[in-house]
Amino acid sequence: MENDKRSFFATINPENMRFTLKLLVMLLVIVIFAMISYFTVGLGSLRHTIYRTTADHLEELTYTKAAEVENNISGIRSQLLEMAGQEKVRRAAEELSVGLNNLPEEKFEFFSGEMKDKIHTDLGDYYSTLVADNSPVTGEAITDLLPDDPKTIALQYLYLVQNPKSYPEKEHFVISDDYSSYSRAHGSYHPYLLEMMQKLNATDLYLADPKDGYIVYSVKKNIDFGSNLLAGKMKKTPLAESFLKALALEQPETVFVDFSQFQGAGDKPVMFVSVPVFFFKEIVGVIIVQFDNKLFDNLLFDDNFYRNISSLDYNIIGTDFRLRNNPKDFLIDQDKFERMMLGRLRRNEVDRFRRVARTGSLSCYLGFPADQKNSIFNGEVVDMKDYRDRKVVACSKKLAIKGVDLFLLTKIDKQEVLSPVKRQKILFLAMTAVVLLIAYLIGIIFGRPFAQRLEKLLGALNLLRNGEKSKQLKKGPDDELGKTIIAYNNLRERIINAEEFALEMSEGNYDYKFNILSDRDSLGKSLNVLKEKLIQSREEHEIRTQEDEIRNWINTGIAKFNDLLRQNNDNLGTLAYSLIENLVNYLGANIGGIYIVEGENEEDKVIELIASYAYDRKKYVQKRLEVREGLLGACYMEKKSIYLKQIPEDYIEIISGLGHNVPKTLYIVPLKLDDNVLGMIEIASLNEIEGHQIEFVDKVAESIAATFVSVQLNMKTSSLLEESRRRAEENAQQEEEMRQNMEEMQATQEELARLRQEDEKRTREMQLVIDNTRATLKNLLDEIPGGYNLKDPNGVIHLINAEGATYYNLSPDKVLGKTDHELLMAKLYDREHKYDLQVIEKGELEYTEKVEIKGTQVEYRVVKKPFMMSEFGQNGILTMRFQVG
Repeated sequence: MENDKRSFFATINPENMRFTLKLLVMLLVIVIFAMISYFTVGLGSLRHTIYRTTADHLEELTYTKAAEVENNISGIRSQLLEMAGQEKVRRAAEELSVGLNNLPEEKFEFFSGEMKDKIHTDLGDYYSTLVADNSPVTGEAITDLLPDDPKTIALQYLYLVQNPKSYPEKEHFVISDDYSSYSRAHGSYHPYLLEMMQKLNATDLYLADPKDGYIVYSVKKNIDFGSNLLAGKMKKTPLAESFLKALALEQPETVFVDFSQFQGAGDKPVMFVSVPVFFFKEIVGVIIVQFDNKLFDNLLFDDNFYRNISSLDYNIIGTDFRLRNNPKDFLIDQDKFERMMLGRLRRNEVDRFRRVARTGSLSCYLGFPADQKNSIFNGEVVDMKDYRDRKVVACSKKLAIKGVDLFLLTKIDKQEVLSPVKRQKILFLAMTAVVLLIAYLIGIIFGRPFAQRLEKLLGALNLLRNGEKSKQLKKGPDDELGKTIIAYNNLRERIINAEEFALEMSEGNYDYKFNILSDRDSLGKSLNVLKEKLIQSREEHEIRTQEDEIRNWINTGIAKFNDLLRQNNDNLGTLAYSLIENLVNYLGANIGGIYIVEGENEEDKVIELIASYAYDRKKYVQKRLEVREGLLGACYMEKKSIYLKQIPEDYIEIISGLGHNVPKTLYIVPLKLDDNVLGMIEIASLNEIEGHQIEFVDKVAESIAATFVSVQLNMKTSSLLEESRRRAEENAQQEEEMRQNMEEMQATQEELARLRQEDEKRTREMQLVIDNTRATLKNLLDEIPGGYNLKDPNGVIHLINAEGATYYNLSPDKVLGKTDHELLMAKLYDREHKYDLQVIEKGELEYTEKVEIKGTQVEYRVVKKPFMMSEFGQNGILTMRFQVG
């Protein structure tokens, strides 16, 4: 036994080995050591390169996507502020509030008796069936929100229970046929407000009364419609929070309330944005807009993103670590995602998850582990675990949305990121096995010369292992080691190319190409895919930069011209020249002119040039045109802009009057205010006028028109003040004469007192006669066939018979003292007002019309004529309607 041990140790002792075996053992040891070193250094370098490249790409994607989200939110804010400043929105808020307050009087049967109990019962059935079925989380508990306020019950009964549209399409019901003032106002403004909601891509739009807190209008007509946000059952909801925050503002500004589950939206998580509507520094209404998670889903994911098989995903999260958007996998395949999540949930969480998933939204439900807080909010690229407990590489950025703390998180599966390293590990192991086999054969066959060549290879590998740039080895004899050297040289070149590729990408040289050696070259494919994504990101950035430059150019120009409009506002000519000079120079055009329309009557109106500018000098040109003459006349008559790209050589001189040069393009824009054309701006250029320049000129024209009206009023006011001063001096001269006459007047006072008593007696007798005459006239008008009404110059109805009052669906006493604007819907009022203006301008007018009276189409022959009203000293309007057939 002892001899056997000695024999074994003697055999493995290097000193006792044959040279070939010793060389073979040494070669194998060296090759193994070299390959392990290369394996460690090479894959470590590759892992670091891929990870760093991925991190840079994640940071770029995060900041790019965050900018898109912030720009979209900023656009929503701008649209809401613009909407809050519109006169139409203010009128809608006021008229709907008045209509709601009039319901108890106009629909008194809803508020008492058996009808009141029936309405409450029907509304309760609506809540317990249809609404509960569409509220998967709340379910039957939704009946706890059944209102007890009479106004809310009446309004919900009219537009929820009696609404003929199905549950998800209530917004398509425009007007109820109950003839209430609220329904007339709703019919007038609902199409416009529905369009505003669709432009915002919102899920609902509300108008709230700031005085008593009622939701006086809602597009979608859900259970929050008509609720009182101050005292009703919705007062503790995020909708009420948004309303109260808007009331606290002192100027128009948007207020954001973060996503949370809202029963009024079918248990979906929604976000509210509100803005107050001001009228002379007083809040007259509050606009509240509701958005669901689709707001962020559509911003984060497009069709190309869904087709991308990568695990790249965007999440918007709050400080509660919960998502504000749906996961990409949930949007792609909801059933698959639910099966995956159900496999991870505890038994007591399964039912709630299923109920939440039925809403089609998992935002505010799924969340990241609380122990990942430092990783989520530090703004750096980090390794972490997501809501599915997967290891991911992620980068976050806080979104600049005032009032809410939200973060954009971009993440990708860490296993996917490092998949090229895994493939390279397999490749390196295979190569190691091949090299060991070759080393074994070479050691047996070639001996020492082979060992010397191997030492050179080992030295080169050591350099490569240390990260140094090694030289290319000579091939030598065409044996296995020679092929290994070739493989080494190719691998060396490959690593050098990869390093150069990474450096070129970091420098922004996207034209550099990394060759793909074969269909299995995963490294080449991955790096080229990365390059394509970087190129795509650069192109998108350039497009956004160009759009931002145009937008900044327009905003800067508008700000500049707003400053100009505040200057020289007491001299129309000076202001007009300053405007046209700056407009021509800012557009880079060559010729420009500003015209105003002069004249009171249409037949006397002319177009007069008040300022022109050409080739960097002021042109003192006098030009007057008829309102139907040339392009300027066409612009005035049609009230639309004119843009020409082909202009005859003599056209400018003959038609526009701006000079002898022949421009390539001509743009004429009307200066309109309330559909009235006050003048025109004419711009001619030797270059083509771009679309964004036309958009800019249109916006500036609106401000110029408003300012011109103000300047004209200021000039007229100055003239009136001068006339007032002159008259004051004359009055001072007359005071002395009046003082002298006072003594004479005092002597006649006693006589006047006596005469006054007699006049008062005669006046009382005359008033009695007038009252009797009016009563007789009223009875006479009621007996005469046809409907009659008499309006004063301000449109107030002073006289109307019973048949004439049927036109308004009211009794005569409720019509007297009111105007058509108060009594008729917008479409009928516009037509009636147009005909009244024609009577004032041209005299008697006769026409036929069809209107709906109590659900029946009635055709009238209408005669309108001026009627002298002595109490006003001018003509009123007498309207006579006779039914045809």
